[in-house]
Amino acid sequence: MIEYASVFIPVSVALGLSLVVERILELGSNVFDWLFKFRNLGKYMPGSYSDKSFHILTKNHELQKLRDEVEDRAELAVASGKLEVDLMRDTQLDESLGSASILVTNATDPDDGDTRKRFILDILGFAVGIFLARLYELQIFGPFLTGMSQSIAQSADYLLTGLIVGGGSRPMHFIIRMMTDRKVIADAIRSTTGCDGARTDLIESEQSREESVENTKALQSQSLVAAASGSDSGHAAWLDIPYDGGVDRNRLESTHLRKADPDLIVFHHTTMHRSSTFDDVVRVIKSRTDSQGNHWITGYNSVIMEDGSIRNFCRWDRYGNHASGYNRRSLGMAFNGNFEIRANIPFSNPDGRYGESRPSRAQLIAGARLAVLWTALYGIRTDFDHAIIPHKKLAHKSCPGSNFPYEEFFNLIDHYSNLLANSKAMQEQIKDYRLKPYLFV
Repeated sequence: MIEYASVFIPVSVALGLSLVVERILELGSNVFDWLFKFRNLGKYMPGSYSDKSFHILTKNHELQKLRDEVEDRAELAVASGKLEVDLMRDTQLDESLGSASILVTNATDPDDGDTRKRFILDILGFAVGIFLARLYELQIFGPFLTGMSQSIAQSADYLLTGLIVGGGSRPMHFIIRMMTDRKVIADAIRSTTGCDGARTDLIESEQSREESVENTKALQSQSLVAAASGSDSGHAAWLDIPYDGGVDRNRLESTHLRKADPDLIVFHHTTMHRSSTFDDVVRVIKSRTDSQGNHWITGYNSVIMEDGSIRNFCRWDRYGNHASGYNRRSLGMAFNGNFEIRANIPFSNPDGRYGESRPSRAQLIAGARLAVLWTALYGIRTDFDHAIIPHKKLAHKSCPGSNFPYEEFFNLIDHYSNLLANSKAMQEQIKDYRLKPYLFV
């Protein structure tokens, strides 16, 4: 057994040093960003040594103008009741992908130099951490490095301590929590008199921990069951929807610009096999080209997978390609699967060749949660005739399929809307959610 104070005191000092390292790395990151922008300023000027970069920037600007013109024409065509085929091809998913669209390439962001920058900052952090550990003669692994010669143990301790300090405060907090948990068990052992008593207290302590874990699992299970039945008690955890800007968020910085917040939610089905992956959906959509031969950058704003996970594709402060004539004023969500069962519709799913012909309960719950979050963030009305609508209301399509359970989906949206309206905790979480990046124009 190791004396608690002999480890906790140096760990506390290491935590303070790790905060210093974090501030140094934050400063280094800002310097990198400043140097990168300063360097690119010369690259993008005509006549500079990098005319190619200037040409790329100019082309991106022209593409943005083209996309805006196409979307403007599409909106005018919608208003006049005439929708040209080319416009539909440029700004709207045809949702007739077929069964051969299962791909394996991961949907990853372009590097843009971020990997090199993180690598350099990590190396800098480790170097500074090792230097500070040696400077202050800080050793937190000494009690564990038994059986080694003193010089080797000391060098290894400085190295390991420096690496932990160089990782910032997060690993230090993890170590402190782990030590605190172990201290509770050790105190229980020391509180006994005799070996038999120590063994009894240890068993009781372990039993208590096991019971706590089992109780936690039971509560989580009850919450899932309650959510699936639409009768949960209003706990604010349903708002914990992941969002970091989606795919190619940096590439969308200067394109697909939205002029105002959306006032419309359009829901779709992908027509792909329900068990296909999010990467499959992204790659299929990005393989499409517009009338100028340019590959699509994005599609739906979010995709709801079979297990109920919400995967974000297009940034929510940018418009996607999913509903021609309505892209710039709408957010698009797609339930992954094919829910059209009429045999006369091309690429339909009457025999289950694309998996289950209706969305899973988990998908409907996740879609309802996402829809209510969007209504709260952007002030969209909970109106199933004009504001939260299927794609087929905007185009001559069957999307999201004749077997989509509209009533069940709308009832879930009403359910979560009522929870939000009557819960101050949920409303506070909405305020916190609004602080995330890539949300507003």
